[in-house]
Amino acid sequence: MKVDFDTLVPVERRLILVASDEKYAALTTEIHWKKALWLLPGLFLPFYYALPLLAIGKGELRKWVRRGEIPIPHLTPREAEKRFRFDYNHLTDGAAYIAHPVLPNYYLVPALANERLAQEKFAAFLVLTAALGAKKLEIISAEFSNKKQSGKLNITDEAARVGIDWSKTEKGITGRHVIRSFEKPGKSPYVPKDIEGWLDEDPIFRAVAKGRLDARIITDEIKLHFENRVAIDSSVTLGLGKVGISAGGESREVASCVYGFDIEYWPIG
Repeated sequence: MKVDFDTLVPVERRLILVASDEKYAALTTEIHWKKALWLLPGLFLPFYYALPLLAIGKGELRKWVRRGEIPIPHLTPREAEKRFRFDYNHLTDGAAYIAHPVLPNYYLVPALANERLAQEKFAAFLVLTAALGAKKLEIISAEFSNKKQSGKLNITDEAARVGIDWSKTEKGITGRHVIRSFEKPGKSPYVPKDIEGWLDEDPIFRAVAKGRLDARIITDEIKLHFENRVAIDSSVTLGLGKVGISAGGESREVASCVYGFDIEYWPIG
């Protein structure tokens, strides 16, 4: 649906469609709208599954569908490049994108979003601990939050997807080990500006920063929780693909896991 993006608040543009006028016309022509009204698989359902991201109700969704309009705010590739940021070489005509929950005006490929955000979260944690003057970072535990997942998935593999090394020792035992060591910093502890958004996103990040900056702690033990951050899965990404909208294919979802870390800091001063 064509809207004035200047009038939209962020929650109303969590999911957007980048499409030229020609591409949008082709998409709306290819969709069988009369069938879509009957909730047939692959037609109306993709939009129904995406409702949590669209900031509209079921009634409004039906109205847009009856008009033969795709109920996702859309703009042309040229306008998208002017207004928002995307991964390099990832802007595609006829593709949906989802808003980054931490970086303003940044959009991600929906199918890759949750895995990407989990990787960025751990990377931001490493940057934060280094900037706060860490001497040594040790991982002490790794476990699934959902017991059902523990029987189906491998915690070492899931940790590796995020960027965490939770590997077995020479004796075949998985246990605590140092994953990062840092030289003595040349400046006082601080929070880098480019990761400040993660402190708003995760209370553990705020607690780590506050403990070091305000209480000048030397050691800290924390747990970081990783899970799907945005409400999008394969029912949405594959469903949109069925109506010709690229969303990156099958969604790479993140298992709900908790990792424990010990942080040892250099003395301040």
